[in-house]
Amino acid sequence: MKISIIGLGITGFGLLKYLIDKGGDEIFVSDSAEHISSEKIRYLKEHKVDYELGGNTDKILDRSDIILLSPGVNPRVPVLSAARARHIEIMNDIEFMYKEFGDVFAKGQVKLIGVTGTNGKTTTTTLIGKVLKEAGYRTFVGGNIGNAFSNLADVINDKDVIVLELSSFQLELVDEFHTDIGVILNITPDHIDRHGSMKDYALSKSKLFGKEEDTGIAILNFDNEWTKRLGLTMRRRVRWFSSKRDVHQDGAFIKNDKIFIRDSGVEREILPLSAMKLKGMHNVENVMAAMLVASELDVDMEIFKDVVTKFSPLPHRMEEVEKVEGVLFVNDSKATNTDATLRSLRTYPKGKVVLILGGRAKGEDYSLFLKEVSEYCKYILLIGETKEAFARHLNRIEMHDFKIVNSMKDAVRTGFSIANEGDIVLLSPATASYDMFKDYEERGNAFKGEVHSLIKKKNHG
Repeated sequence: MKISIIGLGITGFGLLKYLIDKGGDEIFVSDSAEHISSEKIRYLKEHKVDYELGGNTDKILDRSDIILLSPGVNPRVPVLSAARARHIEIMNDIEFMYKEFGDVFAKGQVKLIGVTGTNGKTTTTTLIGKVLKEAGYRTFVGGNIGNAFSNLADVINDKDVIVLELSSFQLELVDEFHTDIGVILNITPDHIDRHGSMKDYALSKSKLFGKEEDTGIAILNFDNEWTKRLGLTMRRRVRWFSSKRDVHQDGAFIKNDKIFIRDSGVEREILPLSAMKLKGMHNVENVMAAMLVASELDVDMEIFKDVVTKFSPLPHRMEEVEKVEGVLFVNDSKATNTDATLRSLRTYPKGKVVLILGGRAKGEDYSLFLKEVSEYCKYILLIGETKEAFARHLNRIEMHDFKIVNSMKDAVRTGFSIANEGDIVLLSPATASYDMFKDYEERGNAFKGEVHSLIKKKNHG
């Protein structure tokens, strides 16, 4: 079979290695980047794989019975329109590998858990993986978390449970794929530039459950408009979690600042919120979702509690970097949409946050967001491509406690000069990072590096 792979990042390279190891296919690789790593070039040449760089050309059309897309490749690029006209099958790694492992999934040899949502996916997926491993399950954790689904090929016969973090980009092209336990943490505006509308964005998330909705479990956020609407109309058994109310059925909720679970009508206290290292109500929701997954797999809640109380924030997610003369620096670079930034802000008292905000816009309406941010923050430092547009809007609403900065160094130094003891300098940009950085990790590392440089400067006077 002729198979083309478009995009040779983590996912694409994982697919390439899987297909090479499997053998028997004629493979072509296309990447829009002008340059890829020397390791990847060596691998392509070693295995005599034909490839192109610097664009996705019509060469793909004559080399393909199937085209496999990496998540970062927009399925609306011109060459794919031409491929559809030729009836060439287009899919992504999630759908392709699900079909490759079809016999294993059909026999129920392993449980497949999928986690999606606008925010909180990686934290929740990682937490579920740690809990299940601690409970004795042989667990594979992969997907959008940085471990390609195709890497499961070597170990699938040694696993009991697969936990996948799944982005909307990974779900938009699936057809047969579905999970045994599907978790949607929340759906709020994001990637509208890719999906076109909130309705289509939400639709991509709902594909987590597949076409056969009446099998399996759905774990959903009762407090989110989109997930609530989805849960009330689906045929799957739904377990709700809520940070605002008792869900009055089997699920998870907060009472007296403690997390409770209800199983088969029996209510049980699990842990006080104060016992968690994870901060913010958004992380409480992540923990409740993970708890319901653990409950479905009959994990001892004492094991769950032990893992949660030791679980620290992941890098670039509400990560406390350092405290300098009483000013706390927090790296939340993974906050690439407005909802994520608002959730982070609400973790702290009003008037105590100096916010570093801005980057590349993603098609969201930022007007209401900027109004709420202006009412919450002590000061706002604007950076990146959106800085001028955000500045104009802040001026229109007569919020003048802001400044445009041109580098992360300027942002950190200016933030420190404005903040007082007890304040927080928070990098939570609400935008993509690609205007100034390779990704959110590079942005977060730049922030941390400048904080450490500030400390050195203070120490050496």
